[in-house]
Amino acid sequence: MISLSYQRPVLRLVVLLCVLALPLVIGAAAAGPAAAAGWEEQSSGLGENTWLDTVCAVSADEAWTGGAPPSVLLHTIDGGANWYGVYVPISGDLLSIAFIGQSGWVSAYDYGSKHLYNVHTTDAGQTWADRPAATDAGSVDRFLPTGPDTCWGWRDLGNSAPKSQLLSTTDGGVTWTGNAAWTTKGYNQPQAGSFLNAQTGWFVDSFTSKVYRTTDGGGSWAESSPAPPGYASYLANIDFVSATTGWVAGGDGFVTRTTDGGQTWAPVASIPVRELDSIDFASAAVGWATGTNGTHDTIWHTTDGGVTWGAQLYTTTKILLDLAAGDSTHAWLTGTQGLIVHTGDGGGPLDTTGPTATAAGPTKWVGAPANVTITVDDGAGLGAWKAEWKWDAVVDWTGAWAPADVTVETPADHSRDGLHTLTYRGVDWANNRGADQTIDVGVDTQKPAAKAPSAASVRRLRSVSLKYKIVDVAPNGGHGDAQIAIKNRAGKVVKKSAWINSKAVGTVFSWRFTCKLRKGTYRFYVSVRDEAGNSAARKASNRLTVK
Repeated sequence: MISLSYQRPVLRLVVLLCVLALPLVIGAAAAGPAAAAGWEEQSSGLGENTWLDTVCAVSADEAWTGGAPPSVLLHTIDGGANWYGVYVPISGDLLSIAFIGQSGWVSAYDYGSKHLYNVHTTDAGQTWADRPAATDAGSVDRFLPTGPDTCWGWRDLGNSAPKSQLLSTTDGGVTWTGNAAWTTKGYNQPQAGSFLNAQTGWFVDSFTSKVYRTTDGGGSWAESSPAPPGYASYLANIDFVSATTGWVAGGDGFVTRTTDGGQTWAPVASIPVRELDSIDFASAAVGWATGTNGTHDTIWHTTDGGVTWGAQLYTTTKILLDLAAGDSTHAWLTGTQGLIVHTGDGGGPLDTTGPTATAAGPTKWVGAPANVTITVDDGAGLGAWKAEWKWDAVVDWTGAWAPADVTVETPADHSRDGLHTLTYRGVDWANNRGADQTIDVGVDTQKPAAKAPSAASVRRLRSVSLKYKIVDVAPNGGHGDAQIAIKNRAGKVVKKSAWINSKAVGTVFSWRFTCKLRKGTYRFYVSVRDEAGNSAARKASNRLTVK
């Protein structure tokens, strides 16, 4: 069974170089030692500018991959312990690599000459036959071989109508025949395909969100709709492992399965990614998928036919571009910067532990907008993805990249005054959620008032107490700070207290000091602020007489 998945669109500066004739070993991992558990990076011997866009697994031990720049085709027959550079008479970006045993097809587009290459081999790349011509002037963009000489393919016709041409060959690509039934239907461009043999296969069209199935070699096509009504994203991948069982996946992690050959579809668990790039099943139960949430690529694994998915413990800063399974335990991934990743044990353990989250912010009431910063720590997991939070009895969660700043709103109409509970948690790249945590934040946007309830009189060099009170309407933090300044008749401050903190609202307090002021009449002024930092609009004052 051959499947061809959607390839993530990439933009890059293409250096147009042909691969030199080399049966040299490009990657060299010494043969003999047991493979590492989980996913292990293998050496491609390529520079960081090379993107390995496509990979094809022939068996548990044999695979092909290629990309550009430079134009390169690599082959392994020992599970990736060694990768060999294979000469292929093409130039430009490799678009498609597809092999069945020793028979294979490669296409590439040279952006300089605007030439599309198609080549075919029947001896594992020792010799190649150029197959440039289709039924009209052009060549095939994507291949789905079903035998040594039989192959389906299609070519993009751009913005013309129809948008693509579906072709097939039975003579190794010497001649290609357009599919009349497809053309008559006026279908759009296939986004991905999966064929079991020359007679039975499926294509998915992202433009119509439909799957097209043939059981008579393309003589007729039946339509089905795997996506629910109103589905807004695109369908990007399709993979069948038998005449009855297959999957279609969407760009937003949507996965649906059929058990009747594509006549009907039932959604299975979605993969929590923004963009699902590749999906490949080794059996009716075991499969892998790769996806991204914008800045982080993850590998997802299922052992129950896609009903549940878990993220495997592999991280990279590179972009994962394609995926191919050799069997239920062996698979390859390729990506940017010459990345090749392999597993020989099914991909190893899943990340099932939720991260921890902590919050730092106001420790008391606030009267102006403030931030609570939520940080997330995933320990030995795949890493922190985002923080989620909600206020009070709100049901829905809000999320943002971690660390995240949550604004404490303080509207001037006092509508949010009161004590609020922020519930928060962390989410990792495996979509595990940590335990809910809470922090209380009070909002008080109303100004307090200062009181100086009585005058004071004192003999010089004696102690005196100046009384004051903080008045604040509810809701509030219950405490505030005060400061007292004494002025002479000229309005000059002659004595001033430090801020007196954490005094209960509504209670009369005293500031006591030994009076060394000259005899005369003074006024003392009381400034107050509440726990939220709101200051009284006016100072309270009263008389102080020094005898």
